Amino acid sequence: MLQMDVPFEARCQYVGHDIEHVNVATYGKKFSTDKLGGLVIPVQRRLLAEIRPHKIKN
Repeated sequence: MLQMDVPFEARCQYVGHDIEHVNVATYGKKFSTDKLGGLVIPVQRRLLAEIRPHKIKN
């Protein structure tokens, strides 16, 4: 997510980490589900694209 420029706050919110940085905790805001999805889904799709060609066929 970092390499695909997903903001720090969005990454933390997505994985459930608390942010203890004073500025972020004071001035930051929670992302809506739609906004968070818009930031994270492209990363998930890229990961899935990497995994699918290597899937073991039964």
